[in-house]
Amino acid sequence: MKNHIELQDIIRPVQTIPVTANLKETLSQMLKEHTNSLFVIDRDGKLVGIVTVLDILKEITPDYLEDKNVIMSSFVTEDMFIEDVRKCENTLVSTFMRSDTPIVDQQASVVEAILRAMSNERSRVAVVDQEGRPVGMLTRTEIKSVLGDYLDLPTA
Repeated sequence: MKNHIELQDIIRPVQTIPVTANLKETLSQMLKEHTNSLFVIDRDGKLVGIVTVLDILKEITPDYLEDKNVIMSSFVTEDMFIEDVRKCENTLVSTFMRSDTPIVDQQASVVEAILRAMSNERSRVAVVDQEGRPVGMLTRTEIKSVLGDYLDLPTA
């Protein structure tokens, strides 16, 4: 078995967006950073939530297409959908972010972080400092690597 794994050694760098950002700014940053999620922070840099591409998709999907209305979706043109998307571009991230992000302190163990992800049924765990500012993120990729390390599996 390999050496003890420290949480600080495996977390991803944090990518954040201010709670005052809108949908267009959020998506723009995701595209620029090549990421599917951003931590949302307040003006003091403290974590207030997370926003993912799925959250954006849910926000831009018109009410008449919710609940996977396949029949109705066959009548929607691309122009109609574009119009609906543009209607949402100034919507504040605070209205569609999730605030139930699992959180662990940066001093937590890897096992605690993994168990927090499991108990919340989330694939991402925010790692924060003592003031509640995000310092990193643990994702399913890091969790897989830890499990592989515990089983002495080679890494790619």
